[in-house]
Amino acid sequence: MSQNNNNNNNNSSNFDTVNHWDKTAENYEGKNDAPVAKILTFFSNELIKRAELNALWLLENDNTQKQQFKYLDIATGTGILAFLLENKIINHYLNNNNNNSIDSNCDNNSIDNSCQQQLLHKQLHLIEGIDYSEGMLQIAERKKKEKNSNLINFQQMNGMNLKFNDNTFDRIFSNFGIIFYSDIVKGLKEIYRVLKPNGGKAIVDSWTEKYPTKATVDVLHNYKTNHNNNHVIDNQTENKEEEKEEKKTYEFLQLADINNFKKYCIEAGFLENNIKIEVIKYNYEITLKEYIDDMILRLSYLPFSEEEFIERVKKVYHVNNLEDKIVIESEANVATLIK
Repeated sequence: MSQNNNNNNNNSSNFDTVNHWDKTAENYEGKNDAPVAKILTFFSNELIKRAELNALWLLENDNTQKQQFKYLDIATGTGILAFLLENKIINHYLNNNNNNSIDSNCDNNSIDNSCQQQLLHKQLHLIEGIDYSEGMLQIAERKKKEKNSNLINFQQMNGMNLKFNDNTFDRIFSNFGIIFYSDIVKGLKEIYRVLKPNGGKAIVDSWTEKYPTKATVDVLHNYKTNHNNNHVIDNQTENKEEEKEEKKTYEFLQLADINNFKKYCIEAGFLENNIKIEVIKYNYEITLKEYIDDMILRLSYLPFSEEEFIERVKKVYHVNNLEDKIVIESEANVATLIK
């Protein structure tokens, strides 16, 4: 295998920088049935399930003014959740024979942009997908064009400074997005601000200590820690910098503690009785080679050769061969927040 060394200042903890996500955007979903994309899709569906959309859509029959239902996907990335949500909306109308929102000519065999255009023309639904990474949004826009999608509007935006009016959205989603914010409470406050009152729901999640890329993050972090320990630190300032870097590497796990997650939500304005946090698990068995291939694709750098990376990951999973099976453990805290 080829070398993939990089001696720049990038490191495995730069998840909160645009540069990291721009660099990994092209390979974010991996190839074919990539493990990480499959896991993200699973949890996206879990978030959508908790939005109770059918209950929301019942309001359409009681609303003579035909209000528009608005949805926000924060840190949309390449649009995994947004496109799943769009499909659910379209299928709802195709499968509801008593609903006159779209023509009967649109059936399950013709989920094309004509059906979407009818929904858009009637201004029934709008999905806003925002991300601060231009690279991620380029992929999302490309997929949008390929899918002839009309219900989704992608735009570049920082989730900690949303450019939307107060009380705008019926449902808000963020699939492992807010965990990478430099100020999570600020991001949650923005969610609270733009969420509609009297029943508006936000469904957001966080990894626990079990997340799909844990082996890779640990390998890279341990390498860097051992590398730094081999150099004598004479200066107290340098020592503090090392401690700061240690903390930053796992900063995205701030919400792994459910009590901490709930505390942040309360600080953002949500009432304690309107916060429900569930632990959802998804384990996925693949070969070590499949895992390695996926990680190599999405890593923006490696401080050593791919061969050494493979050997280090083998030790983590206690396997000897690339074709050996491993279990990718994924566990998330999924919060349903009501305003």
